[in-house]
Amino acid sequence: MTGNIFVVDDELDFIDIYRRIFETIGVKIVGHARSGEEALEKLAKLTKRPDLIIMDHHLPGITGVDTTIRILEIDPTASVLFVSVDDQVKHLALKNGAVDFISKPFSLEKFISSVTKYCEGSDGRVRSRKARA
Repeated sequence: MTGNIFVVDDELDFIDIYRRIFETIGVKIVGHARSGEEALEKLAKLTKRPDLIIMDHHLPGITGVDTTIRILEIDPTASVLFVSVDDQVKHLALKNGAVDFISKPFSLEKFISSVTKYCEGSDGRVRSRKARA
């Protein structure tokens, strides 16, 4: 399998964990950011959009949900997978365009399955998301 992932998480340990997981399944991290603002800046500079964006909710500055809203305003076809310890934002994340929500700590099997599903584009969802909170 191949795929390009962009990770938004303020914890460097999680970015390292993701990198190790992705190496085993042939997926590459094409960029990462530790805040929503940094993610928006870096994503704007990428020449090729990532297949999937992994998004945490608790970030310095704007939240993961607000970052997702802004990403989808720029690129309505972006796929954002929420991976967060805050289960209370699951509904809000999904309502605002996240393709899925995985709770931290996560099952490695479920995580890999979701990443594979969205990198391969087999979710069957229409990518245009107009609903916002």
